[in-house]
Amino acid sequence: MPTQNRWRNCAKCQSLFFNGHAGVPGVCPRDGGGHVATGYDFTLTHTEFPFVRVQQDWYTCWYCQVLYYAGHPDRPGRPGEDGACPARPGRGHTHGVARTFRLMTGLGDGPHMQSNWRHCWNCQALFFAGSGHRGSCPSGGSHRGRLDDPDTLDFCLAYPMNPRITVTRVEPVISVLGDSFTPDGQVRVSWKIVGENATLENRSDTVRCFREGDFRYTFHAQGRWDFLTVRAWDVTSDTPTLVRSVLSPARLDLESAPTRSVADGAHR
Repeated sequence: MPTQNRWRNCAKCQSLFFNGHAGVPGVCPRDGGGHVATGYDFTLTHTEFPFVRVQQDWYTCWYCQVLYYAGHPDRPGRPGEDGACPARPGRGHTHGVARTFRLMTGLGDGPHMQSNWRHCWNCQALFFAGSGHRGSCPSGGSHRGRLDDPDTLDFCLAYPMNPRITVTRVEPVISVLGDSFTPDGQVRVSWKIVGENATLENRSDTVRCFREGDFRYTFHAQGRWDFLTVRAWDVTSDTPTLVRSVLSPARLDLESAPTRSVADGAHR
């Protein structure tokens, strides 16, 4: 695959780590436990970007699951190892045979883009420097990187989104299942129930997503009605996204309208 998602920021050490192995959250240098995912679900790429400056030689460490830079000479006496790995004290990161990731630099923040990701000089991991603290480095102390040096690359990570909702009915309960929204973010859910050419009920509510970007929401639709419309806005995203589904009593499957963006997070 040219891209890979499920890259997350660790709330404890601020490193970027791969969260795609079930039950294997890597090793965090803060306390030796697993990484704790927070923030966006980032997508990394193996391919080049035309007209965009990129840096290659970024790999996943087999042992601690962080993204690290392997473009420097190997550790002395440790062929194939770079930096410092918290899963193996005194040893470096290693990736074996794997494809390099290419990171974009110098773009700044933008729609579905987050900048201020930096390279730690000591452990070689990629860490987020925009949270007010630099996390924990397995080499000791916090991650290091001269952020005010114009030669220090400011990496930009993408978090493309494709939110979806599924609406099901077990009378009188309507269940709304959402996925691929902003992890730990907020979603505005609204529903309208229509019967006999009139709106019977029109309400909205705010729900919070789980760490994987999914949510579950239920409400009641009692009595006779012709159809109901459910909408969900990802209001945490920089460009809030709307998804819409329609359900009628005669059919239990849904009709999904194309996903579209809602300017300025407006609720309609």
